[in-house]
This record gives sequence, C-alpha cells and structure tokens, in this order.
Amino acid sequence: MGRRLAIVLGGLGSIGGVLAAQDRPAINLNTHSAVTIDRPPAAIWPHIVDPSTWKQAAKLWHQAGPVGQVGEIFAAGDPADKSKVAFLVENVELVPNQRRTIKLYLTNGALIGYASWSLRADGSGTVVGYDVHSETLVDAS
Repeated sequence: MGRRLAIVLGGLGSIGGVLAAQDRPAINLNTHSAVTIDRPPAAIWPHIVDPSTWKQAAKLWHQAGPVGQVGEIFAAGDPADKSKVAFLVENVELVPNQRRTIKLYLTNGALIGYASWSLRADGSGTVVGYDVHSETLVDAS
C-alpha cells in the first residue's frame, strides 16, 4: 500500500465562513493518514500505547485512572516540570494490537478532540492508520 497521507484543514480558508456557521469561532483540524510498516502489529503496539518514547512534542505521564486500561488519564507537557500541564489525554478505546483512541482536553475540561490509531496486519507488515479530529476556539476579534 505504501505511504498515503491526506490532511484536511477545515475552516482555515475563511474565518468569516466559520463565524457564520456557528455561534463560536473555531478552526477544525481533521487528519487521516496511513503507512505500512514492515513489522507485525505486536511489534508496533508498544509504540502506540507509549508515544513518549519517540514523539517530539509534549511528553505524557500517568495522571489518574487504571494503568494501561480505558479510563487511564495522562498529563501532557514537560516531565521536568510536572506542575505545568498543557493538556490531558484519556484512553477511551484500547483493543490490543488493533486500535487505540484517546480523548484530548484542557485542564479546565474543555474538549480539544480525539485521535485514533488502527493497526491491520498486511502480509508480513502492518498498515498503521492515524486519524485526528480536533477543534481550536479562536478569539472573535
């Protein structure tokens, strides 16, 4: 299948159109991508459930809930200063070696969005899908 990447940015073309369509100004981000990796799903899964080992952005650490299960909540930010949490991440779906969905929200509870990874065996490799649905509110001025 090779690498396929499609990114759809909604609302960036015209903030005025966004304002007319809803009561609050927002920018929506929806991404869908897939890549085939020459490894079985079981070799990839640990990197899906712990992206802090390879991810360049904010790192995650356990905050609350049952470790490694649906309902586990992670804080995201710089682990060197855990008092400054940028946002929270909650496991809302975990099907080992197949699918993980997380909910992202601000520390005040405002929803940021959802991200899902899907793993599908394909011969000796795995098709890894990644989907993100998020919304960022913008200042009306």
